[in-house]
Amino acid sequence: MQENSELFIGLDVSKNSHAAAIAESGRDGEVRSYGEIGADAVSVRRFVRKLDRPNPRPRFCHEAGPTGYGLKRQIEALGHECAVIAPSLIPRRPGERVKTNRRDAVKLARLFRAGELTEIWTPDEAHEAMRDLVRAREAAVKDRTRKRQEIRSFLLRNGRAYPGKKAWGTKYFKWLHNQWHALQCAPVRTGCSHRRVAVRFAIASRFAPHLLHAGPRARDFVRPDSSRPT
Repeated sequence: MQENSELFIGLDVSKNSHAAAIAESGRDGEVRSYGEIGADAVSVRRFVRKLDRPNPRPRFCHEAGPTGYGLKRQIEALGHECAVIAPSLIPRRPGERVKTNRRDAVKLARLFRAGELTEIWTPDEAHEAMRDLVRAREAAVKDRTRKRQEIRSFLLRNGRAYPGKKAWGTKYFKWLHNQWHALQCAPVRTGCSHRRVAVRFAIASRFAPHLLHAGPRARDFVRPDSSRPT
């Protein structure tokens, strides 16, 4: 074994298990599949410690994916380098269609040794938490906008238009509460059952408390087991 040699370990990451492959240093170094290891922290620690030696020095990599950066942080906490690879920038051969976890791990190890993979910047835990918060807020705002439009469309189909200028304020919700009572009293004329009216109005999270305080009959409409129209 050459001094200061390296082992290049490719990990194909999934929810329950990781496929691992090892490529030895040098152009003619062996590339072999190690098999699968568990995705839990104990299995990963045991695998890393089996390869934990100063010569050859192990270097790990895996593709960026939905499992996040926990694996990278765990390997680095054990004292080893772990690169997160951009999946869209991995070289692919024409006609390469058959994909298995074992093949993907072997390919990662081989390309990692050849220096043909592109590593992405990985955020620390504080950056990742802030990014998740921003994404969650954006998703919530989009969902709120969609639900508001559903309610306004429902009201317009039933001839209800808010006479004021600014919607979704305190006055608007008082007006919306009155529309709920008016519509539940005339299901035949509007072509809607009581339950359908209740479900539509319960979409708005700010209106839900008004609905739940509208009486026992209204509370029955928003139970999980009463979603089908009557």
